[in-house]
Amino acid sequence: MQRKKQNKSLQRFLILASGLAFLSSTAVFVIQGMFGSSQLSSTTNRSTTLSLEEQFIQQIEGYELVLQREPNNPVALEGLLTLRLRLRDARGALEPLEKLIELYPDRERYRQTLNIVKQQIALEKQAESAEKKQNNLSQ
Repeated sequence: MQRKKQNKSLQRFLILASGLAFLSSTAVFVIQGMFGSSQLSSTTNRSTTLSLEEQFIQQIEGYELVLQREPNNPVALEGLLTLRLRLRDARGALEPLEKLIELYPDRERYRQTLNIVKQQIALEKQAESAEKKQNNLSQ
């Protein structure tokens, strides 16, 4: 009888301790969520040594290394595509985008993006030829 009481007391203690551990870990995540923006800004301040463009270039190099080992890695292809689009590198975005369309022909989003990228490339070519004409006229 005494042993049963000890077991019940032990069970209650373990349940209470587990509940407190759960609540405290949940509270930590809530507090981090509330104050996460200040941590983000301090992280941003530490990384000001590299410009955003330089960070993108480093990430691009990382994705390219992955693609050397795994040419059909969809995560690396999408990451490379996204970064090149952020850098306004339409020509650089063309290759990973075409590969993604090859891997996922049913995804309309890729086809729409391809149309936009091709339009951007055409506009860049027009601007380059207009600039060349302007340079030839000024010489």
